[in-house]
Amino acid sequence: MRRRWQLVAERADKRSYAIAEITEALVPALEQDCRTEMSPEFIAGLRRVAEERLLFPDAAAARFESLRPLAGSGIARSVLDNVAPLSATDLEGWSLICESVKAAVNDRANKGVRQVEEHYLRKESAPRANNVRGRIESGIAGADLDALVARVLNADLAGAPRAPKKQTGLDDGVMLP
Repeated sequence: MRRRWQLVAERADKRSYAIAEITEALVPALEQDCRTEMSPEFIAGLRRVAEERLLFPDAAAARFESLRPLAGSGIARSVLDNVAPLSATDLEGWSLICESVKAAVNDRANKGVRQVEEHYLRKESAPRANNVRGRIESGIAGADLDALVARVLNADLAGAPRAPKKQTGLDDGVMLP
């Protein structure tokens, strides 16, 4: 498990963390996964195809397929797999790319949940694993995936969320509702 996913798991396991704090750790973990598995060349190719799609709609499928060698495995491959079904729903251009990446990020989030749950099933009890899974799923539901997708597609590293800061002071305690 990557370090940022370990932080998500730690927060989900401890009841002292609110769902918002789990989400706060979850978004950087997902963004790190995107930046690791989607090369800048792949993102540039997606943007290029999105802009050209309006000019030549018939050749768009071939252009997306030409990005497969850049995709590798993981999120980038999932993005390309999502394009065909979403293009059948009359999405095109930039909105098609955004929805494809959002679906791939959502898939990755669910995959991360299963990975954390499997870890807890091996190391801890089943009720504890179910609890962790439910809390992370609640965190995913509260995450702003649209903003994450916009940051990833724009390759804006300055706006990337940082890992949540540790609470070390006496006054740093549990968030109150």
